[in-house]
Amino acid sequence: MSVEQNEALLRRMCDIVNSTRPYDYRPFVKIWDEFQTSDSLLHLNGKDIPLRSKEEIDKYLLDYAPEPNTIELTYTIEDIFGEEDKVAYRITTIIKQISTGEVQTLVEMGICRFVNGKIAEHWINSVPKQE
Repeated sequence: MSVEQNEALLRRMCDIVNSTRPYDYRPFVKIWDEFQTSDSLLHLNGKDIPLRSKEEIDKYLLDYAPEPNTIELTYTIEDIFGEEDKVAYRITTIIKQISTGEVQTLVEMGICRFVNGKIAEHWINSVPKQE
């Protein structure tokens, strides 16, 4: 797959998140097979050991996700570029609590390594945006 096709896959993932209002992780987990290899690795800031399979990643998403329909989540891709089998990105994430209106903004930087058009390894570092 080309770098452009790999970048397009990341954009599509963001589009799916942005089109779900209010946000619910459950449907995303169901279609995650479309985006990741079965032996995908996910490296998260604050975790010493990566999540080592689709099952571990799905469990993490479901265990740490907010209750369905309690937030609005918006991803804005600020930068995206790639070379060979990797794509790096910078995303601004806005999380709005529906019940309180409270808004949290995060800055996420990540690198994805692709195999046959799917994410085989993903590094994510997400921190609160400093105003």
